[in-house]
Amino acid sequence: MVSLLEELERREAAIRERVGELRQQVAELSDQLAAFEEMLAQVEVARMVVREILDDAAADEVVPRKDAGPAQAEAGSPIGVVTVPPWEPGMGISVLSEGYREVVGVLQAAGVNGHVVLPRGGQ
Repeated sequence: MVSLLEELERREAAIRERVGELRQQVAELSDQLAAFEEMLAQVEVARMVVREILDDAAADEVVPRKDAGPAQAEAGSPIGVVTVPPWEPGMGISVLSEGYREVVGVLQAAGVNGHVVLPRGGQ
């Protein structure tokens, strides 16, 4: 028959083992949480940069007067206009404007993998 002290020692050892396992899980989850918090911050920055770019483009838009001719009425926001050159093999992000390069940098820092795909001739 097992003595009371032996049973308590067995239980204590089992509990210590479980505490160690839980501490390891907490450490792993803390690392994951920190990584996702960093990615979240980077995506928030990317969103703010894109919003700033779009706001700047909208602020630059020329509001046509009612008596404006077709040429003046068409001037305005670059939104919807191809703002990067047509893609050619071997092109890198250096062909992008500074704002777009910043967005690509933030996405890369956030761990978004893959290649930057530049639009082909307005597509």
